[in-house]
Amino acid sequence: MMHGEGIHIAGTVHAKPIIGFYTTRVVKAESRIAAEEKAKGHLSKEWASEPYVSSNSGALPTLIVESVKEVRFFDWLRSKNRGYSFYVDQNAGTVA
Repeated sequence: MMHGEGIHIAGTVHAKPIIGFYTTRVVKAESRIAAEEKAKGHLSKEWASEPYVSSNSGALPTLIVESVKEVRFFDWLRSKNRGYSFYVDQNAGTVA
């Protein structure tokens, strides 16, 4: 499970901007550290390409590994390795 933060994707007319996400990625690696680095590398490459690079007016996401879990070979084969759960800036549009 990965957490990405530091992005800024404008919302629609009345929506708040997206500032982060959670996602899962399944990678084949020899160790936990290797798996973390491999997953971070894949996500960094993805966010440095379209459509993310043109939609994101913030920085490339800072990637934080929330958890690592070993999966069976069959689960690794079935993994699509895509998709995000985005979250918005709850303070956007408020007056302090």
